[in-house]
Amino acid sequence: PRGLKPLGEAAHRNGMRFCVWFEPERVAPDSRIAREHPEFVLQGPVNWTGAHDGLFNLGNPEAREYLTELLSSAIAEGGIDIYRNDFNIDPLEFWRAADEPEREGITEIRYVEGLYEMWAELIRRHPGLMIDNCASGGRRIDLETCSLSIPLWRSDTQCGQQPQPVWDQVQTSGLTRYVPLNSAGVWAYDQYNFWSVATAGVNHCANITAQGFDVAAVRERVDELLRWRKYWLGNFWALTEVTLSDSDWCAWQLHLPQTNEGIIFAFRRAGAPEALELRPREIDPDATYEVRDEEIHETMTVSGADFARVGTRVKEAPGVAIITYRRV
Repeated sequence: PRGLKPLGEAAHRNGMRFCVWFEPERVAPDSRIAREHPEFVLQGPVNWTGAHDGLFNLGNPEAREYLTELLSSAIAEGGIDIYRNDFNIDPLEFWRAADEPEREGITEIRYVEGLYEMWAELIRRHPGLMIDNCASGGRRIDLETCSLSIPLWRSDTQCGQQPQPVWDQVQTSGLTRYVPLNSAGVWAYDQYNFWSVATAGVNHCANITAQGFDVAAVRERVDELLRWRKYWLGNFWALTEVTLSDSDWCAWQLHLPQTNEGIIFAFRRAGAPEALELRPREIDPDATYEVRDEEIHETMTVSGADFARVGTRVKEAPGVAIITYRRV
């Protein structure tokens, strides 16, 4: 009854940022926008739920200005720090239906330009605003949206309420090559499942308040994440071929060149062999490194030449080896 402002204020009092989930472009038939501004809505096919939703036309400058004002007011009034823009609709048939003869594709072009303009304007009006780019997961990740937003929910494969570690490893290995900051949802808190999906951040999906839930494991993983998240601001190297095969390992390295330190994650999948030789990148063969096995909590000092061809072994499958290192 008092709007979103009290929630935003409570989040800020507790040292948190306030994120609100919007989906402004999918227009339900009985919504305010459909009733008051039907001229702003593109019509198309019945969706997968059987509903006849419309698509808000961001390619219409008047419509875009209306929606920008609506969202900007909500952000200001609610003290919103993170604007989450979801998009659970397939727009192609809406765009095609609106195209004039001999002008195929123009509706799509103007729409996408309008999306970019709206996001840029919200950022201009609200310095420090973060935009969470979601579209049933990562369906809107392109070069321009990456300059304006971060995908905090990179894929709806995490919606299944069960860990999918191989899928998660492939997503991290592929996406992080060109989208340095991304995150997804975690359902389990053993190291293998958690670090298959966690990056610089993570979305907690499991009911951690349920009776008997292993809260200690959650705390341990979060402590690791807070210690290691800095590495995601460094260089990313895939150390294995990216595959979906259970008989393969999946490994990557994060390296901070400014401080000559980093971390390696090596995932032994269910059918993979016990041992793997790794060839870390950006290692000086003439230097000395302090290398720590984060599973057994042992640290050793090795030459760069030896570390550049390091072997790792994980006895249980599936399992993960985590190695941190720094040049000394």
